[in-house]
Amino acid sequence: MQITLDPGGPHSPAYTAEVAKAIPEAVRVLNHATLNHPGEALAFPADADTVIRAVATAAQRLPQLFGQLCSWLAEEDLSGRTALTYGEFSGEPAAAAATVRARLDDASAAAHALQSALTAAAAVTATISASGQGEQETSDG
Repeated sequence: MQITLDPGGPHSPAYTAEVAKAIPEAVRVLNHATLNHPGEALAFPADADTVIRAVATAAQRLPQLFGQLCSWLAEEDLSGRTALTYGEFSGEPAAAAATVRARLDDASAAAHALQSALTAAAAVTATISASGQGEQETSDG
């Protein structure tokens, strides 16, 4: 999968879905790289720090996204463009939208906690440097 990330668009439902699907794929790539190729994926403690800080930034941005999704769903409900024909909220789109809003509020709180924990971890990783002990040293008498 190759996508171009551009906040300026052009935006479409397909592009929005493509970008959203890239998030778990990016984590999968990082998992694979750091498990199967850690010596290639990370060379210095600063590399780990960079990853931690980038993921913290992603977590920090999630609550805004969740809020915008809630607002969009609420607007769709208010304008009568939603319907539920089966499931727990059958015939009750307003109740469904309220439940989604409550769950995304929970997700926002979790994202804040994740961002906070990662920022605290980065405060430590920022102080870690390579010792040079892993490098081969020669001592010729």
